[in-house]
Amino acid sequence: MESIGKKIWTFFIIWYICGVILVAFDLLPPWLEWANSVFLYVSGLIVILYLLNSLEKNSMLSSSHSSL
Repeated sequence: MESIGKKIWTFFIIWYICGVILVAFDLLPPWLEWANSVFLYVSGLIVILYLLNSLEKNSMLSSSHSSL
């Protein structure tokens, strides 16, 4: 799961940088407006992966404390 998260993160960073350049210089053609939804979906996926990773670490910490 960790390598999938890194690949998604790398895709997101590249997508974000290209999007910022296209939007900042008003180079975004009308046929590429769907790219905004891809950005939002990938952002949501990153949040879900982060949440699952955080909860997993949290549950490991709480289980180690309860066994003491």
